[in-house]
Amino acid sequence: MLHRTLVICFFASLSLMGCQAHSSRQTVVMSWQYAADAEDVWQAAIKTADEMKLDVRNIDAAHDTITTNWQQFDMYQDYADCAGALPDADFMMRHVIKLTTSDAGPKLTVQSSFRMERESGAGVITPCDSTGKFEKRFHDKLEKTLKK
Repeated sequence: MLHRTLVICFFASLSLMGCQAHSSRQTVVMSWQYAADAEDVWQAAIKTADEMKLDVRNIDAAHDTITTNWQQFDMYQDYADCAGALPDADFMMRHVIKLTTSDAGPKLTVQSSFRMERESGAGVITPCDSTGKFEKRFHDKLEKTLKK
């Protein structure tokens, strides 16, 4: 899992100043450094969240953080590996998107969690492994917005 995330970061870093990845069973954290104004990156992150139809719970401008609610995603989007998926399973995701700044420039971090649960609500909620594809898609859309 971490190997796949690092490969994604390697290719993403070819067009960026840098990319960092950290992964656990149910959460992936990917970061990108941008050669742009921090306010432009922040506005692009808000626009990207809207364009990707994320169910935003909170936009905290004071801390440059966007937090989403758990929301369904289609398993065919391949955002997560959910072993043992059942026909009546709902696939859920949530994200924390944070902008930080340093002398190196603005850095955007996307922390994603994925899970599978039964539509009926019965049974166990099962964490799923991220494929890194959601985070990469968010980054690609954000970068495209910055270039406009």
